[in-house]
Amino acid sequence: MSKTCAATGEPFPPGAAVRSALVDQDGSQVRMDFLLDEWDGPPAGTIGHWAVRVPDAVEEPAAVPLDADELLALLDSMGETADAGNEEQSRVRYTLALLLLSEGRIELTEARDTEDGRLLVLTGSGGEGPYEVPDLALPEEEVGGLEAGLPALLKDRAD
Repeated sequence: MSKTCAATGEPFPPGAAVRSALVDQDGSQVRMDFLLDEWDGPPAGTIGHWAVRVPDAVEEPAAVPLDADELLALLDSMGETADAGNEEQSRVRYTLALLLLSEGRIELTEARDTEDGRLLVLTGSGGEGPYEVPDLALPEEEVGGLEAGLPALLKDRAD
């Protein structure tokens, strides 16, 4: 669900009743969400529509800062397992690489096409590596979910 009403652009308050529609726009399917008071019926091109409720506000736990050196060590230690075909670890390793790239802790030194797909070659800012990570091009939502699990993964690793 989007975070704002398609009619007003206003954010949805916690607990709000919302009507959602899947609409065909120029051959693409677009989800549109409306506050119940703004719903005038299904928009033109609607494929389907339904009612939802915005979850009540939940207090988010304080974010745990992640140590880039620990993440780099995890990236390194997961290499052999991920290379051995463990799909879940490959996804986590790809997420680690994206996070470390965004933090400037590793750099992309090469990207090359292989028989198995695109391969990213990364080097640590302190000369670590190189690390070869398949470019899985995961959706942003999946990367976010995997990233949220990293603190627990690091804790399990430390125990």
